[in-house]
Amino acid sequence: MKRALVLVADGTEEMEATITVDLLRRGGVEVIMAGLDGPGMV
Repeated sequence: MKRALVLVADGTEEMEATITVDLLRRGGVEVIMAGLDGPGMV
């Protein structure tokens, strides 16, 4: 299975990240989201 890492930084529009991840997942790609700021989970 193909995998993609989607980096989310401060200032990233929520819909941009959500739509990107949704399209990748619909295409059969395993998606990992990672935040560049803060200690919490994305």
